[in-house]
Amino acid sequence: MVNSMFQWISLAFIALLHPFYVSVIEINHNTKDATAEISIRIFTQDLETTLQKYQYLYTTKASAKN
Repeated sequence: MVNSMFQWISLAFIALLHPFYVSVIEINHNTKDATAEISIRIFTQDLETTLQKYQYLYTTKASAKN
């Protein structure tokens, strides 16, 4: 019981320190037409923040090579 509670408290503490990015992916299979439809919904602020982060990392690595 104490070990389980410690694990939950540890997980909650780690979750507070780690950023979360939320997206929803929905896949529908249409058997009549034999097609698959994939829908992805992304929160734009999360996507923009992540792209800016990786753009910065990519441009600093590229400029360091030159």
